[in-house]
Amino acid sequence: MKKFYSASLLVMGLAAATSTYAADDEWKFAIGTGMFMLNTDGDVGFNTNAFGPVKADATMSFDEISENMDSAAGLGGSATYGDMTILFKYGQMGLEDSITGTTAAGVPVTANLSFDTVVAELAAVPVIARTNGHVFGLLGGLRHTMHDWTLNLTSGGTSINRDTGDEWTDVLLGATHAMPINDAWVWSSRVDVGYSDVDTAYHINSGVNWQFADSWSARFYGDYLKYDYEDGNEGDAGWYLYDTAEYGAGATINFNF
Repeated sequence: MKKFYSASLLVMGLAAATSTYAADDEWKFAIGTGMFMLNTDGDVGFNTNAFGPVKADATMSFDEISENMDSAAGLGGSATYGDMTILFKYGQMGLEDSITGTTAAGVPVTANLSFDTVVAELAAVPVIARTNGHVFGLLGGLRHTMHDWTLNLTSGGTSINRDTGDEWTDVLLGATHAMPINDAWVWSSRVDVGYSDVDTAYHINSGVNWQFADSWSARFYGDYLKYDYEDGNEGDAGWYLYDTAEYGAGATINFNF
């Protein structure tokens, strides 16, 4: 079976370190963008009037996502004052492809589709401890996710057009850690859990930050985000499932001012 081509944010743009290392008594800002080698592993599902609930494989590699990508853009950054850092991130991606899935009765369904996703995140990270070169912070914030599908579905000689998708907002709670490797390199990490009325999402990000010029830095990192989203029950008119892990390696370049 051909894989169900689906993906979500973390395409581009994780700017700035995930935790403040040196506290300053003035505002410091960073803004940047980059490239994330997204892979997905899981399932996606939605309801159709003609064929009932359809569930399909959402597993695909970075190469498969790149081949089917129609557009992608992202931006991230931070604002820091003393021991408080505000993080923001915005990303968009569009895919186009043909897929094969199955109905609840096991009947094959073929679709030509376009998929668009937008994710926006805003979080605050206050430093709670500095000890032996290590900096620890707490993280709280919001992440809004939007999925939009346009499909032409065909099964058993019947063809229909279908627009579907969903959007939701997770409340984020987590922790950060940073420590220097030398004057130019800092290792930083973040773990958090997102909660909504129908979703629990688990996230970890870890990497190194390189200050290679007075106003420029880069970050090289790995990222793993597991969604466990299901709105409604299979067979409901508005049922939508996104039980999928998004993971990979990335790099960003940031302008600091």
